[in-house]
Amino acid sequence: MITGGKIAYVEARKENEDPALGLNINIGLDEVSCEGRNVEIKYTYVASYLGDTESKRVGYLKINGSITAEEDAKTVKEVSEKWKAEKILPPKFAELVLTTINYTCGSNGTLVVRP
Repeated sequence: MITGGKIAYVEARKENEDPALGLNINIGLDEVSCEGRNVEIKYTYVASYLGDTESKRVGYLKINGSITAEEDAKTVKEVSEKWKAEKILPPKFAELVLTTINYTCGSNGTLVVRP
């Protein structure tokens, strides 16, 4: 269960005056740490606003932050082992984490990029 989150850094830039016709979103998990029943995930979220071709970026939004979750001992162990071995999260936990990051950054990012 996600118990908290924090946005530590936000950067947005409009690179030219062309209209944004497309959007690419990339979520990177930078660090995962487990202590007791708590899991902390540090992430980088980048939304690239595209022009008339996919290679033409008209602007971007970058957000760095972290989310925390409280899980049962089995899940924490599985998360820790999977991250240490492969730098990925177990699928069910990853879905929760990525959905939370996407929602958090999408809703807060809208306020940043609107101006």
